[in-house]
Formats: sequence, structure tokens, C-alpha cells
Amino acid sequence: MKRLFNRLFVVGALGTIGLLSSCSSDDEILVDPTSEFDVVLEFSNTSGDVTEPVNVVPTQGTVKARVTVTSTSNMRRLYITRNVGGAGDVPYTPADLSKKVTKPDGSIDVESDPKLLDYSLNLDVPSNITVGTVVYKFWATSGKGDYRDVDNSFVAGVGQIELVYGGSNPAAPVKSYTATILAAPLFDGSSKTFISLLNGQLYKISEGTEYAAFWDFGYYYGFTQKASLASTFRYPQLFDHDQDVNTPKIGIADLTGTPQEELNHVYFSQSAKTTGDFDGINVAGDLSYVNIATNDDLGRVTDLATGDIIDFIDNYGKKGIIRVVSIVGTDGSDGKITIDIKVQP
Repeated sequence: MKRLFNRLFVVGALGTIGLLSSCSSDDEILVDPTSEFDVVLEFSNTSGDVTEPVNVVPTQGTVKARVTVTSTSNMRRLYITRNVGGAGDVPYTPADLSKKVTKPDGSIDVESDPKLLDYSLNLDVPSNITVGTVVYKFWATSGKGDYRDVDNSFVAGVGQIELVYGGSNPAAPVKSYTATILAAPLFDGSSKTFISLLNGQLYKISEGTEYAAFWDFGYYYGFTQKASLASTFRYPQLFDHDQDVNTPKIGIADLTGTPQEELNHVYFSQSAKTTGDFDGINVAGDLSYVNIATNDDLGRVTDLATGDIIDFIDNYGKKGIIRVVSIVGTDGSDGKITIDIKVQP
């Protein structure tokens, strides 16, 4: 299997991204002392978890929130997630923020004062629920963090703003995705080889410096292993770093400059479920049967065929199931797999 990929392209492309994002400023969200707010959230690196509730109605549109964070250590990014009706935390960036305020991963770029954040943020009030809660979660990091792992580069938090509609959240539905993943990166890094279970988004290798920690697993087609899925941590060393077939291959960590220990683990197992069982999985509890050892020897599932059903557990303990819809081609830009995924929120 020939895998040509120029590492210098990756470095150059990511350097360009860095230049584009280096002129950020949080001036547009700094608090105006004369402003009034619907809710005020204050937390620090010593306060522990803090939650501020605010009553809302579905037609409200937004709430104006003041978020104040203090720390004895420098803060570089503010991460925000949103959990609507108990359906699970997903990355959130206020819609009215300009790109100069945020990092490529959507976190807020701290510029004004690394030890005191005092921000005015307009948070959406979703209109698609009438009972339950919407929870916005905030925490500060010393650098690039992880939306699914608060402890990654953690500095201060966690603070929460809870929009209260009244009543209880319904049973959490599973997240459902259909994805077509290309077998290997094209020479220019434009093909999408890895997927994040956070939101079903596909990623290019050329996005690795900022996003490799988001990737959960990728697809490849091997001479002996044939159609295969592998966790990012266990993805094989397939890439020629200088286009010389005689040079030893390198893996994702070297290719993207991401420490191996920051790459996500996923554990796979052939499932006893049928395609009909797959269709019947609708809420998180339907996946409670999944039981797989957290052993990196189970970080790959190989020799896949159309119709296969695969159980998995991700790096964050979420359980899920995969159905192989189709496999096309065997190598390079022609090779791809289409899969259906259901995973706990």
C-alpha cells in the first residue's frame, strides 16, 4: 500500500492557519460597566464548580451573560460547551462572535488579561425544547484544550449557566451520524480520513496540529488487513515523511506534531447485533450492553465487509455501534468506506 504525504505541506499549511489566527482580540466581548445582564457567572481557579440558573422561555432568543473568571495562573483559552435537554455536551461558540475572537477550534482566545476574564456573551435560548434545561459549561485553559476532557490544560472552572425551562429532561437520544471516510490522505492533505464522535465531523490530516486531539478513529485499507478502522492512537504508520519509499514510515503523532499520549483511544469489537437491532437503538440506555476491555490491542478492527456491525467504546467512556454501509476501492483516493454510527451523548 503506497501512502505518499509530504510532512512539509502539513507544517506549511498549519503555519498559515497560525498566522491567520494570530491577530485575534477579545475586545468586542469585554464588559461595558454600564450594561445590564440576565445572568452573572463568576468562578476562579480556587472556587470549584459554580452553577447559576436563569429562567427562560423558548421564544426568548438569547440571554445576555456576564462571565468573570480569575486565576493565579495565565489563562489562554475559554472553552464553552452546551447540553440541550440532557442530550450531551457539544462545543459552543456564541453566534455573534467574529473570527478574530476565537481560536480555530472555536474556543475564545484570551487577549486582554490572562489572569482576569470579564466577558459579555450572548447565549442562545434554543426554541426546540419546552421543558428541561440547557446547560452552558465554561472553563479556562493554559493552552489548547479538549472539549471532552476538562482536565486537558485546565486552569479555572468549571462554571455553568443553566437555562431553566421547567420540567425534567427527556431520555437522552443517541447521536447518529452517517459518514464517508476516504482511505488515506491525498498528497495535498485535502482528503478527509478521520472522524470525531463529538459531532460527526470529518477531518483532514492537514488540520492535525489544531484538531488531532479531536479525532477518534480513521479508515485505511491494508494489504493483509483489508478494510479497517483504527483509533487515532492505534492508526498504523502509513505515511512517507519525505516521499522516499525506502524511508521508514511515520505515524499520526509525528506527522501532526501531536504527542502520542494526546491521541484518542477507541476500542472495537464485532457485535452480536443485527442491522435491525441497529435501527432500533434510539436512546443512550439502548447501548448499555456494550462491554469492551480498554485494551489498545482492540484499537483496530480489520477485514471489514458491507453489513458488518461493530460495537465500540470511545476515549471518554461513551458506548456506540457502527454499521458498515459500503466499501469502495482498495487504495489511495479511490478507497473509501461509508458507515452509520450511533453513540451515547
